[in-house]
Amino acid sequence: MEERRAHRRILLDAAVRLYHPRLGTVEGAIRDLSDSGVRVAVADAAGLSRSLNGESITLRPQHLDVLFDTELVRCDGDCVVLRFIEP
Repeated sequence: MEERRAHRRILLDAAVRLYHPRLGTVEGAIRDLSDSGVRVAVADAAGLSRSLNGESITLRPQHLDVLFDTELVRCDGDCVVLRFIEP
């Protein structure tokens, strides 16, 4: 099968926190990362996706003082897919 992704994905397992003004903080773990987005495993991916599809979410990798602005794209099984928002 031909690879159609624009950006190569890196598989990893890194703890993160997702912040949203209405839902508060959600704990998760990055499953893969690319230049354009990230796939994060969370406890209620489908519920989160229904509530926030298309909304902005702040992502903070644990143990790093860096915040990333993202947008919820879709639910992918037990994960949510987030697209990085360019500043």
